[in-house]
Amino acid sequence: MKKFLIVFLVFLTLVSPVFAGGSKEKEEKKEEVITVLPESEKSSVTSITTSTTVLATVKLYSETQITKGMVDEYVAAAKEAGEEITAQEALETLIAQSVYAQYIENEAKNISDEDLQKYVAQAALSVASQYGINLEADKISDFITNTLGYSIQDFANLVLPQIIAEKALTEKYADFLKEIITDPTEEQIEKTYNDNIDLFKINESVRVAHIFMPITDNASDNATKLSTMTSVKAKLNAGTITFEKAVSDYSQDSGSNTNGGVISGWLEKDSALGVQYFGEEGVKAIFNLAVGQISNVIEGPSGYHIFKLIAHRDAYTLSLDDEYAEGYTVKQFLTEAILEEFYNQALSIALNEKLLPELMEQATITRTGV
Repeated sequence: MKKFLIVFLVFLTLVSPVFAGGSKEKEEKKEEVITVLPESEKSSVTSITTSTTVLATVKLYSETQITKGMVDEYVAAAKEAGEEITAQEALETLIAQSVYAQYIENEAKNISDEDLQKYVAQAALSVASQYGINLEADKISDFITNTLGYSIQDFANLVLPQIIAEKALTEKYADFLKEIITDPTEEQIEKTYNDNIDLFKINESVRVAHIFMPITDNASDNATKLSTMTSVKAKLNAGTITFEKAVSDYSQDSGSNTNGGVISGWLEKDSALGVQYFGEEGVKAIFNLAVGQISNVIEGPSGYHIFKLIAHRDAYTLSLDDEYAEGYTVKQFLTEAILEEFYNQALSIALNEKLLPELMEQATITRTGV
């Protein structure tokens, strides 16, 4: 939703057509010329329509002025997108958007910082689930900034209007929404699956375990850790320690050192997250391993690893009954995705047919034409 800034009113001087294209000196004297025009000649005085001409003033909580320039810009943008609309249609759309923007801005004032943090986290988790990612709480910030490519603030600004609108619509029009949201049919699920088949094509992937020691800012400490990891690798080669025992004794990855070092989920080849956590050399080393084979000591972005390949699978396409994410089959995922689409469509209907007309009724709107 585009946020409209208040455009301050520019009072246009009324000038005779004779002076409309005059010199700078004459333009500076426009007001003086107008004030001395004889009464009989006032009928020839016209206004010059410019991009700053105010075509509408909208006030719900604050005041927004919509100018001819804004209307022209909207019409041009619509045309570029392949849609022909009139200036009047553009004006009415901008008026509605302005009323809605004022409502969102006013409601945002009532959201605490604590609630905002919660909403942003929920939105990130929702987006992650759509990609089949089971996102852990401590990875939310990384997901927003590195995977989605937003700053935390920009992501908050993006999702907050949607959160405010959803909250208002579900509270005000719960019965209306319940009436128009239906469960997807088998045919709809099948069609959605076929239309999005690329989403279910799984690249070559592996499950991997590791022994891990983090890198710090202390060079001496890092050298000690590298020496320890090298010694562990030598013991593994000699068979004097098992990989699982080495994990228990040496690994400092709290997420995997209690289950034999096995990292949750499958790592896909060319995975951006894999490179982020293990580095390009680390991912390359993992995929060069045979099942059961143990790597040399690998230095990644965050520390030293010794990898063991647990399982390998070739590229394939998931069926409807296959697991898509932890605890979800493809069919269950698609069912929820379609329901989410139905839900969003219902919210859009409630917004346009219920909330927005009510807000328009409450607002003071002054139109001066196009």
